[in-house]
Amino acid sequence: MVSLFKYTVDTLTALGCRPTKKFGQNFLIDKNLVKKFVHSTDLGLGDNVVEIGPGLGTVSEEILKHGTKLFAVELDRRLFGFLKEKYGANENFNLMHGDAVKFPIAALSGKCKDYKVVASLPYAISSPWIEALLRCENLPKSLALIIQLDAANRFLARHGTKSFGPISIFLQSTYVKISMCNIARNSFHPAPAVDSVMLFLARKEKPYLFLPETRQVIRKIFGTRRKQISRIANECGFGFGAWLKANEISPSARPEQIPLDAWQNF
Repeated sequence: MVSLFKYTVDTLTALGCRPTKKFGQNFLIDKNLVKKFVHSTDLGLGDNVVEIGPGLGTVSEEILKHGTKLFAVELDRRLFGFLKEKYGANENFNLMHGDAVKFPIAALSGKCKDYKVVASLPYAISSPWIEALLRCENLPKSLALIIQLDAANRFLARHGTKSFGPISIFLQSTYVKISMCNIARNSFHPAPAVDSVMLFLARKEKPYLFLPETRQVIRKIFGTRRKQISRIANECGFGFGAWLKANEISPSARPEQIPLDAWQNF
């Protein structure tokens, strides 16, 4: 039996496709890891699933075994053509060519409420894709992601730490961590220079969604995160007095020191 590593290398070579940093391409080559990843997502017959950057379809194939309806978006034209030819006859596989940041749920209807995301995310787009996903009309029921450790740490960062920022606030207001585990670098081709994790998140029973204008203000505040919140307010012309008082926030606090629930009352 041909190993997944050999299959990956030979197929990429035949396509004239070299993994690039531009597309954040690191292909999974550990079959057991792929099975563990997909089987941990509790997929069922008829589930709607979104996959970002399916590449050679290694994860896609495992997802489809569950009788799911898969909606995927691939930016690399050569890989898109390969997948179209490989899975074109499968009516459960809907593939679109495009940028996942512009199409965060691929061709799945924005009206769909109970879909799931299962994706080994291209590392170059993990944060902007999450931001785009959180702006969707309906949020996925769960997220099963393979991402770099640094990104996961930013997503899950607590207030009072340097990693705490807008993406931490927006994601943690809508999702709760179920589990996270490390992945060996040699599980990928090419092996990344950073550590990776499998991260499983579930949508909160009552997710908090920020208005677009509030998101913009919060990003602007964290753009000068080293300054005290009262100074930021004065420089930007914001009236934060009532908010600071209502949430018992010191005027000398810096943005990353302000807890999540206070930002939800912003």
